[in-house]
Amino acid sequence: MKFLARFGFLILSLFLILSAVFAYIDYKHLLVEIEKKNLLIEVWFNDGYVAFAFLIISFFELLVKNKNIKILIRVFLILIFLGIILKNVIPIEDFDAGIENTIIFSGIITLVLLFAHGLKILYDKKYKLPAANKR
Repeated sequence: MKFLARFGFLILSLFLILSAVFAYIDYKHLLVEIEKKNLLIEVWFNDGYVAFAFLIISFFELLVKNKNIKILIRVFLILIFLGIILKNVIPIEDFDAGIENTIIFSGIITLVLLFAHGLKILYDKKYKLPAANKR
C-alpha cells in the first residue's frame, strides 16, 4: 500500500502515456485519411505533451518535502487527471484545450522549479553548507 501511495501518480502518468500512444496511432490513421482525400485540414496532437507535463509534475511531487504542498500538488493532479479522462463528457466548449493548456503551462513552471531545485543542490554540494545537508 505504501508503494501505491508513494508512486500512484507515476502510475497514473504511465496510464496517460499509454493513452497518448493509442491516441497518436489514431492520429496517424487520421492523417493518412486526410492525405488520401487531399483535404487541407490542420490537426494538432497534444496528448504527448500533456502526458509529459503530468509526469514532470508527478516527479516534482516526489521531491517536495512539505506535506501541505504535496497535498496541494496531489489535488491538482487528480483534478487534471479527471479533466483529461472526462474531457469528452463535459459539455463546455474548448474544455479539452483549457485542460491541455493548463497542464502544459504547469509542466513548464515545474521544469523551472526542478531546475532551480537542482541548482540549489549543486550549490549546497559545492560549498558544503551543513544546514542544507542535515535536512
